[in-house]
Amino acid sequence: MERTLGPRNVGDILKETFAIYGKNFWRLASIVASVQVPLIIVVVIIVFAVMMPIFSQLGSETFFPTLSQLYPLVPAYIVLLLVSLVAGVLLQGAIIHAVSEQYFQHPINIGRAFRFSWQRMPNMLGAVLLVGVAVTGILLIAIGIPVAIYFTKIITVDYRQLIIMGIALVAIVYPAVVYLSVMWAFALYTALLEGCGPTSALSRSMALVKGSWWRVLGITILLTLIVFAINFVIGFVPILGALVAAILSPPITAIGITLLYFDLRVRKEGYNLDALANELGLASTPTDAAPNPQI
Repeated sequence: MERTLGPRNVGDILKETFAIYGKNFWRLASIVASVQVPLIIVVVIIVFAVMMPIFSQLGSETFFPTLSQLYPLVPAYIVLLLVSLVAGVLLQGAIIHAVSEQYFQHPINIGRAFRFSWQRMPNMLGAVLLVGVAVTGILLIAIGIPVAIYFTKIITVDYRQLIIMGIALVAIVYPAVVYLSVMWAFALYTALLEGCGPTSALSRSMALVKGSWWRVLGITILLTLIVFAINFVIGFVPILGALVAAILSPPITAIGITLLYFDLRVRKEGYNLDALANELGLASTPTDAAPNPQI
């Protein structure tokens, strides 16, 4: 008998998100901590290694380094950016895998989750980079057009007209960025679970979101607000508040969006546990697997 994952409304997604989070709290926190803590240590080491020589050269009356002294920060910043990007993608993939296996009564295996994520890293990283390049490119064009007009004197404009032009472009471009960001919201998920290449991951995400754009946007905003509220409260914890929030918050959004991804596939394709088992590389769907995880 075919078993489906079942469609979910907003309430179902939120309820199941916190049920999965509560049941697997320590394992999910361990997955996040195993990436976030080393990443923070690496950031601190790199920053101190670069900044300490700079500040050691400052005189007693000079509090800020010059622009030339800050040049060594550029390669360090690029390294940190790349390390953070790879670590973030790896972490997201591991959480998605861990959540997906809950439907087969499997306890979360941290090593297995990271191995699966690492195997799909080229596809996931490529998809994330394509989205980032596209969105950044659109924003840069919006900023660059008025600047180019002003400096090349193609059209004679004063600074007021330039500001109005910039505002108009942002008003046009920003909705386009939001639209595309929602349409590509599942690019990483399709790259991880379906094995899509970078470009096909984007088109596959667009196909899933088509007809459900407002629903995806609404649920994403709701999850973001919940995480923001949690981070705000935890942030009041002295010294360790930010670190604790960085460990406890990421799984909530990842779980919720994963459930939304499953929901879209169920509604559009009749997605079921056998298909999910095949994508996770499991031999077969266990006979005792429930249509929804009883958590």
